Amino acid sequence: MIRIVFAVLAAGALSGCVQPDGLDPTILNRYQEQMAARGPQARDAQDGLGLLRPSPVASLPRLAVTPGKKDQPAVVRLTLDEAVLRALANNAEIRVESFSPAIAREDMRAAAAEFDYVLFGGWSRVKDDRRTDSTLGGGQTRVREASAGVKQKTVTGATWSAEYTWNRTWDNSGAHTLTNRYEPTIVASVTQPLLRDAWPAVNLARMRIASISESASRSAFRAKVEDVVTTVVTTYWSLRQARRDLEIQQWLLDEARATLEKLRLRQKLDVTAVEIRQTEAAVRTREAALVRARRTIGDLQDALVRLLSDPQLNLLSGAEVVPVTEAADVRIRLDEADQLVTALRHSPLLEQARLAIAVADVNVRVACNQTLPRLDFTAAGTLQGLGGSSKQGHD
Repeated sequence: MIRIVFAVLAAGALSGCVQPDGLDPTILNRYQEQMAARGPQARDAQDGLGLLRPSPVASLPRLAVTPGKKDQPAVVRLTLDEAVLRALANNAEIRVESFSPAIAREDMRAAAAEFDYVLFGGWSRVKDDRRTDSTLGGGQTRVREASAGVKQKTVTGATWSAEYTWNRTWDNSGAHTLTNRYEPTIVASVTQPLLRDAWPAVNLARMRIASISESASRSAFRAKVEDVVTTVVTTYWSLRQARRDLEIQQWLLDEARATLEKLRLRQKLDVTAVEIRQTEAAVRTREAALVRARRTIGDLQDALVRLLSDPQLNLLSGAEVVPVTEAADVRIRLDEADQLVTALRHSPLLEQARLAIAVADVNVRVACNQTLPRLDFTAAGTLQGLGGSSKQGHD
């Protein structure tokens, strides 16, 4: 019997607690942890619009801002590298997505907690005093009982427990040899499922799904980072192109006005009123195109500022963003087959699809196991002592 008790205790000690694996220590995951650690973007409260003004970030170098003259706005000359850097450091969408792996990590801990040790115990005191017509007397009983134990579920599905109980009973009935007796008891048991709910493939399913979900959240974070960076780069070049288009539209408008002035000077010579009206219409068209070009610049600048979420560049600052990075004019040749292979190997969307298939595979295995009949193996052992004192009872 003692061997059974110690065998159960040894099995519990060897099974241990299940812990989630460590995070993948890649640069993307370290960046993700830093974004999550920063929390929501701090805001200044220096004026009525303080809730809309982000606080400065000390870790980033400040942008070179040229103050405006008179009614002219301040000018920020922004390079593409600075735009990408600030988007990676401040973008709200990236920061929100960075919390998903931490949530999945807590799900892993919750799943692993199913295999933790559980300590339990109790204490009770019962006093019974009743009338009796027995010639042996009695009728009074006092019982004190304390118990403590430990139990655990293992990755194989087995549940083991070991409990120690200390019982002291005082009974004045003459039928008992010991009026005051001590009964210490040790109970050990183990139950192992053999079919349904058995073996690690089923019992670790929840933790494996949580682990896969964490990997999927990291892949979603990478996809969000790539999407934001791509949008920043596209918006940056669109803004540069829009500013170049504004220069062209301004030049065309100046040329159209100059042409109109020349035609007006020659109106009495060889220019008709119809030609002047046509030129005036062309000037109005150029003016409308110039207004649209300025509006396009404003829209693109607002979109870029929202992506950067920089304390020096926000919708309330009124600064004018001027892209200064020159576009490359080198022709780039791409191999379609190589691009396809690279996308299949590294695409975050495909990675999330593969992880979803892995989750479905785990769920199918669990569902198949639940169709099996219930068949358990159970073993239990008890050691019980009895004596007039606590020492005698334990001996």
